[in-house]
Amino acid sequence: MRNWISKHLLLSFCIVAAAWVWLLYSGALSAPFIYDDLDQITNNPALQSWHAVYWRFILAPVSFTSGFLGGGGSTYRPLFWLSLATDRHLWGTDASGFHFTNLLLHWFNGILLFQLLRRLKLPSFPAALTALVWLGLPINSEAVAWISARAYLLSTAFLLLALLAALAYIRTKSWLSLSGFIAFALMADFSHEQGLVLVALLGLVYLIENEKNPKRWIVLGSIALLADAFYSVAKFAVGAHHGQGSRTFWSLGLEFWQYLQLITAPVHMSMERSSAVPANVPSPAALIAWIALIALAATAFLLRNRAPAIAAGLAVLLIGLLPYCGVVFIYQGMAERFAYFAAIGFVLTAVAGLMLARQSPRRVLLSCLMGWAVWGAWRLVTRVQDWQQPLALYQNSLIATPRSPYLQENLGVALRDSGDQGAALEAFQNAVQLKPDYAGAITAIADIYATQGKHPQALEEYTKSLSFTPNDPKTILNYAASLQQTGNKSQAEVQYRRVIELLPRDSAAYVDLESLYIDEERLDDAIAMYKQAVAVNPDDANAYFDMGVMFQQRGQNREALTFYKKVLLLKPGDTQTLLYLSKLPSTGLD
Repeated sequence: MRNWISKHLLLSFCIVAAAWVWLLYSGALSAPFIYDDLDQITNNPALQSWHAVYWRFILAPVSFTSGFLGGGGSTYRPLFWLSLATDRHLWGTDASGFHFTNLLLHWFNGILLFQLLRRLKLPSFPAALTALVWLGLPINSEAVAWISARAYLLSTAFLLLALLAALAYIRTKSWLSLSGFIAFALMADFSHEQGLVLVALLGLVYLIENEKNPKRWIVLGSIALLADAFYSVAKFAVGAHHGQGSRTFWSLGLEFWQYLQLITAPVHMSMERSSAVPANVPSPAALIAWIALIALAATAFLLRNRAPAIAAGLAVLLIGLLPYCGVVFIYQGMAERFAYFAAIGFVLTAVAGLMLARQSPRRVLLSCLMGWAVWGAWRLVTRVQDWQQPLALYQNSLIATPRSPYLQENLGVALRDSGDQGAALEAFQNAVQLKPDYAGAITAIADIYATQGKHPQALEEYTKSLSFTPNDPKTILNYAASLQQTGNKSQAEVQYRRVIELLPRDSAAYVDLESLYIDEERLDDAIAMYKQAVAVNPDDANAYFDMGVMFQQRGQNREALTFYKKVLLLKPGDTQTLLYLSKLPSTGLD
């Protein structure tokens, strides 16, 4: 067996890594679409058509919310969206297929890391140990178990591939390797902005690599810079722009060490950490954090000759993390997925330090490392279980970041969907208490009041929400419905027409206005609005149902039957339609 493994080292590692990833992450396959997945995948019709993908994600940016830390700005990650579109065509809306792709990418990244470390002359055992421990880090759970975090997996894969291609070119001067480097450098950038660190990583590999042919390294560095420049031009050409917010200085060191704590000992984890960003103000803690960070960078520099693997690990940690610590503005501030690539550096540092120890201490240190890895694997498996259940995910995340209004709001949605209206209302109220201008949570409170028939309270909350987001169509639509329920039909009509102006290609407001006209016995107006609704969306069953009810109330049963049949074609077995059908006289209608 030992001889076979030594002869088939890469294949052996692939098998072990596949079993390891499956053991740790197989539970993610049963996880649903969650959080941003709902908007980006489930409710995203653009993914269903390659033509729409081209126009929506290749030729246009994607805006980020401005609800976190200042203006969100927009991003340009076309390869990320192409990967989601590919999954959508392969799996439809089956979340397990999307999760399988994430697991496959994570496994592939472990293989690439193993190969890269071996090509950099690290012995096979520490290379395999580094890759396997990194694959099992609990901090990586967000990047792997959350479909919407796939951009980090893709960018990491292309960065590692680019470095492997660079080494191949340096050692063989192969034009095929150089072509691969060009392609992978571009793909890393077009997957996620993280790809821009390739230039710094190339500099690090240059310091480690024995082959110092300056011309080849200059070629590689120039190509990496050109790839970054091309990406930047493309990004701004399609209209993507940076978020509006200041870079941080004082909190940079604090954020770095907070990330390091999350990599090493994530006792409590959270999918939303914008509320946990350290304050960007001078303080003794911030100064100490800065001094410690400088000392860490100096240590990496001093060890570059005596312990190059340790120095390389520290350098990767710094290169991977510092951009996420305030060097550039990030709308969300902090997130666990930001540490996905940088965590490679920490594990490499730990393993390289272990291998430098003498025989007896090495055994003790190896036992400690394995104990830490086993604990991390247990913590990872329990966290993956959280991703399987939205309620558990939000509740356990709130243990780590209890002051996150966004987690409270999403917890409220999960509770509402489970039927617990009282607990949902409390969660939404907690969100508003933490963030008084949180329009989404205020609207959710109003929606619950409306569901409970408390329309005066609902109107008060809708008005408050619209004071922060005056042109939010969903809020205006629900506001109009409550106005109609309280008898203020003229104002309800005004609000329905506002929604139509904002969303002329959405049938919901047309149908609600059709219902209002039926309620007011404005037959001609109702029919006109019905025609507009079905022109916008011929598959909106509500438009046909309302017409059926109107004609049934007027005693025109044959016309009502025609519309009810259309409803049942779109919604077979619809109980409400069948109930109204049962009240139609059967004579002459069969």
